[in-house]
Amino acid sequence: MAGLTRGQNYTSSVKANALELMEVLSFELFERIDKVRGVRNKVIHKRQQCSLEEAAMAMNVVSEIVGQKSGVEIRLDLSQATST
Repeated sequence: MAGLTRGQNYTSSVKANALELMEVLSFELFERIDKVRGVRNKVIHKRQQCSLEEAAMAMNVVSEIVGQKSGVEIRLDLSQATST
């Protein structure tokens, strides 16, 4: 596992797939991570902006992962967020 999570030999997609197969990630969380990865690729490779909904989805996924792995609760209030 250590070799899988270090270095640049494996893409985030391969790592996420492996973690889901090892049941470290639930399938539902894996699907949301994969959607966030798709948004990231759109922004980085196609130079497109992400929507407010996509940004909120990414923040919620991060919040969930941090909460599960560290016990730290991140409360997000996106009710005042606006897109330009």
